[in-house]
Amino acid sequence: MKSKKKTLFSNRVFLNFWIGQTVSMFGSQISIMALPLTAVLIFDASTMEMGIYQAVASAPYLIIGLFAGVWIDRVRRRPLVIYSNLATGIILSLVPLLAWLGLLNMTFMYIILFLFGTSTLIFELSFLSFIPNIVDKKDLTEANSKLQSSRSVSRIIGPNLAGPLISIFTAPFAILIDSFSFLISFLFLRSIPVEENAKKKQSFRRIWSEIGIGLKTIFNNPILISLSASTATINFFHTTFAAIFMIFLVKQIGLTPLQIGLVMGISSSGTLLGAFVARKLSVNLGIGTTIIGATSSIVIGTFVIAISPNSLLVALPMITIGQFLSGLGNTIYVINQVSLRQTITPDEILGKVNASSQFLSRGAMPFAGIFGGSIGSWFGLKIALLITAIGFLLSVVWLLLSPLKAIKTVDDALDEQKKLKMAID
Repeated sequence: MKSKKKTLFSNRVFLNFWIGQTVSMFGSQISIMALPLTAVLIFDASTMEMGIYQAVASAPYLIIGLFAGVWIDRVRRRPLVIYSNLATGIILSLVPLLAWLGLLNMTFMYIILFLFGTSTLIFELSFLSFIPNIVDKKDLTEANSKLQSSRSVSRIIGPNLAGPLISIFTAPFAILIDSFSFLISFLFLRSIPVEENAKKKQSFRRIWSEIGIGLKTIFNNPILISLSASTATINFFHTTFAAIFMIFLVKQIGLTPLQIGLVMGISSSGTLLGAFVARKLSVNLGIGTTIIGATSSIVIGTFVIAISPNSLLVALPMITIGQFLSGLGNTIYVINQVSLRQTITPDEILGKVNASSQFLSRGAMPFAGIFGGSIGSWFGLKIALLITAIGFLLSVVWLLLSPLKAIKTVDDALDEQKKLKMAID
């Protein structure tokens, strides 16, 4: 009788890592709704103020992203994953605390968002570089799929819980639940017994040359640069979209927090489906083709939302379908492009490459927030959404112009890694 193939859940280290992340993912769904709703409902934020909101939240990627990547390659990654996670929970707790003291305003919201963005950046970079330390290269797609599955389930269930919680406790105080979720996650992450080799101390003067290594690696590899360009386009127009979407739902369509939670929860089933089919699609269709198809789904979904009318009865199903398609495509895209980048990149420069990739793909997001606020103010929310949908088309163009379609299997990606190592050496 054949023995059953062990899954990653039999790996105790990965299991604890996955549980910790799953808990914080569920909690984060509350803040994803509650933070912008605090601005829109409590402070009656304008379209431009919401643009600034998005700009401030993403500014750390532009300001410290590259330096953070070099730092991550110089130190042990496990402590960074653990304590940046804890810091995020503490920072979020400032929102209900200041609201309770009667001191919360948009200025404090901007400060908290910047701090939140900084801790999230450090966590994401150390997280992306840490996963290859706890699973084998051949298991990266499965590991990323399991993590994205958790994120997808949280996006279905979380908003349906967030809507009632925000209605009962108000948006600022509902965020306290997310703070506690980060504390629970912190305790699970602390239990991960991963041994990492001590990093050699290096002169601060070398920081610019090390930053250059990450950027040079990406620009000299046609696969990595096409992924960075496509992701940059997606992130830019997603930030543009986010700057106007919540105002569109509340002020133009007239949805309540409860209805928004319901729409987000139902439409997020697309992210769950994406997490389940991402690996199977990459095996059957090829990694490159799957990534290109996923970006196309994002584009179609955004167009469906952009052309939805103001009528509540018609707009609700169209927005739900659009969000479903966008979530489906985005999840498949993230799982496969992150796994591909982790496979192609040698471990010794993974932190630098991840940071450079994040810088290139997210560095323009602060400007995207301002751009979204501006076009929303100048042309109205509907035209702004249509401009955003057209912009998403560029993400597909970058990939079609690259040799990405030639990458069909993990072995093809490992061949790329060998070429990359030879180029570095």
